[in-house]
Amino acid sequence: MAILGTLRADDVIKARNDTETSKKLRLQGQFYARVNYPLDLVEIDTTPANVHLRDRNGIWIGRPTVSVAIDAATGFVLGLRLSLDAPNEILTVQTLKDVMTPRADDFFDRHGIENRLQVNGVGQILSCDHGSENTGKWLPWIIAHSGMELAKNIPGCPEKKPFVERFNLELSRFFETLPGATTSPTMPNKTRTEKAMVEACMTLEELESHVYKWLYDVYAKKVRRLIHSPLRVPESPTDSWNRLMQGIPRLPLGPEEIAQIFMVEEGGRKLQHYGIDVRGVQYHSKGLGELVSTLGRKATVDVRYDPTDIRAIAVVHDVEGIENPLIVPAKSEDIAPISFDDVKRIKSLSPEAKEQDLEARSKMYDIALAAQKLAEGRGKGKISNVRKLRRKEVLRQKAAEMKARAATTPLQSTSAKSSVNQPTPRLAVRRREQRPEMDILE
Repeated sequence: MAILGTLRADDVIKARNDTETSKKLRLQGQFYARVNYPLDLVEIDTTPANVHLRDRNGIWIGRPTVSVAIDAATGFVLGLRLSLDAPNEILTVQTLKDVMTPRADDFFDRHGIENRLQVNGVGQILSCDHGSENTGKWLPWIIAHSGMELAKNIPGCPEKKPFVERFNLELSRFFETLPGATTSPTMPNKTRTEKAMVEACMTLEELESHVYKWLYDVYAKKVRRLIHSPLRVPESPTDSWNRLMQGIPRLPLGPEEIAQIFMVEEGGRKLQHYGIDVRGVQYHSKGLGELVSTLGRKATVDVRYDPTDIRAIAVVHDVEGIENPLIVPAKSEDIAPISFDDVKRIKSLSPEAKEQDLEARSKMYDIALAAQKLAEGRGKGKISNVRKLRRKEVLRQKAAEMKARAATTPLQSTSAKSSVNQPTPRLAVRRREQRPEMDILE
């Protein structure tokens, strides 16, 4: 079995084993990673966090999702992301970007971290499971352009990625010490849910700060025996990283190189005097201004952008016959690294907000109409043409209601206040009156 485990998939003969065992051996033979140095093998996994959270208004919002990337040689956590959404491809992409991006000083200052160690780079092999968050239209592009190799594990075999599974166990034990934890040493899983929902008090940002502080100052200093350690010595992830990186020249990627790897969406945009608009976000820079002066307004250029980060885009142009990607930042300063879908969700109004807007408009016109009548009664003249504006507002509301009813699925209502589209009742059938029968004698 040990020999079969090291053979390539083509060399495994089905006749040697049964169907189920042969299938596992074929999947196992797809890759065999020998780990000697950091970033030789990076394991990534996504799982729900065992802690309940609240928003800034104190309203319960549920459990977050945590995505973790672990270095197999040292056991150090290279990337970690928390999200309130279900596991998806965007969260995996953000975790990979976190693996390649170096930590700035403000990151350590913001979370109060003392063990300030830079652990970043591009892995050789990325090991993951067959979850839906590890597939999609963006991940293959990023894997190909970063030089990594994607190796998916055998379905139903978590032991094939032991480092990230071990870290998830340590992280779950850390969550037990926080308020809002779903488990505790005395209360097992699914028995502490209601109590956790009541005592939840942390926001997502506060939980992220607690996790990063524990990750660098506690977990990274914990002594453990690594499976792939060349010397088989017990040491902490920090000591292992410092020992194995000695004498290895590091060439970390620059910000522009990392941005170009994750800019997977392409499309054409026209140059404007204010810059370029991409999905509701405006971008401009000094280099883009010179490009507008060279090509002229309304000229079309190719644009690539990261769907998970709105802070910058790449404008590809061929001035002087050479294609040069120009990195253009957003016009807004100190913008958050959110996705374009988040921008769309933030800008869109909820049905409750739309109803409140209609109510506010109606009250405003009622107040203006009352003021107009009061002014006319006192002989002060007209304040404004309120009646005309009132009539215009009524027509606008009717048009909006007709449009909403047209977009509503029949026999379904979008809200509790909207009426259900019922079948139109038919009018009563009017039958011709029958003439009374004439008497035969008459």
